[in-house]
Amino acid sequence: MDTQGVVAKQDSFAEDNRGITGSTLKIIAIVIMLIDHVGAVILERFPIVGTPLYTVDRILRSVGRLAFPIFCFLLVEGFIYTRDRAKYAVRLFVFALISEIPFDIAVTGRIFNLTYQNVFFTLLAGFLTICVLDEVKQREFNFSSPKAEMVLRLVLTVLITAAGMVAAYLLKTDYSFAGVLAIVVMYGIKERKPEAMFGGCAVLTAYKFSEAFAFLDIFLIKMYNGKRGLKLKYIFYVFYPVHLLVLYCIARLLGATM
Repeated sequence: MDTQGVVAKQDSFAEDNRGITGSTLKIIAIVIMLIDHVGAVILERFPIVGTPLYTVDRILRSVGRLAFPIFCFLLVEGFIYTRDRAKYAVRLFVFALISEIPFDIAVTGRIFNLTYQNVFFTLLAGFLTICVLDEVKQREFNFSSPKAEMVLRLVLTVLITAAGMVAAYLLKTDYSFAGVLAIVVMYGIKERKPEAMFGGCAVLTAYKFSEAFAFLDIFLIKMYNGKRGLKLKYIFYVFYPVHLLVLYCIARLLGATM
């Protein structure tokens, strides 16, 4: 029996299964998002300042800062590996529309609130921005001067990024322009994944210092093995609006004033 071959195969199998997959990252982000929204949708509906529940709420919201950067990271990964970017964008847009009423109800207690849009709109704006940036990156301008071509690419990159950020700001999306910029930064250094997460978290922390807890995501990304894992394409899309409605109902049952 070729014991060396068996050992080699076992070592190879172990290596292939080290770390955490994209689906595991997605589940972690969903759980963290749920923790965050328990505080935002339920606890903060009550007069908890000065009570032990206020401390609990601060802990939940701090933990929750880890969720959005992971979703941004997975968006960039999806951008890299998707076979149909147009279908990906349409899916984000459809669920942005589906999620808007649950989001408005859970966050503001109103069925329609155009002053604050759900995070799918942020992800969509970021996705469309990096789609255009990638088109610029792949295009050959055939300039006689490499320096002139480099300047043009830089100018286009700045303008396209600015356009995406302005769109998020005008739409008043969750995380606003900072969310789009974080996605662009992660896309820009996507080959170096821990550094990409660091860059995205740095952008978000500059936007709001409370986002600094998100830097803990770097440890998760260092364990990421680059594999897809389980096929959980729609779990976040469906879970997002459903859990917001459920948390809203729980808050109402507990007697919260919306």
